[in-house]
Amino acid sequence: RKDIEAVLNGMDILVVPSYSSESFPLIILEGLACGTAILASAFSGMLEVIENGKNGFLFPVSESKALASKISLLANDAKLLREIRQYCIKTARERYDMKIFNNKIRKHFLSVTGI
Repeated sequence: RKDIEAVLNGMDILVVPSYSSESFPLIILEGLACGTAILASAFSGMLEVIENGKNGFLFPVSESKALASKISLLANDAKLLREIRQYCIKTARERYDMKIFNNKIRKHFLSVTGI
């Protein structure tokens, strides 16, 4: 889709119920950048990005009751949802801004190669 930013900006919550090997789904970063609270399976790359209770929630793989509980929590607590959405944007800016990200890769490459 070419309108993913508009779609994500219209959402409060993004659910990523992965149960197969996805090392780092791009949709997670897109959701963070748009300030969309993330609910994701506690699996693979999601564990590296989602800070449970800060920029979303992790739930056990294939545990629909746990997912439903988190959806209900966010749907019924406007203050918590607002805080999580704000933290999502902060996370995207501080960790995944392309300039910062490229600089980290450059520094890592230089330290590994000794250049």
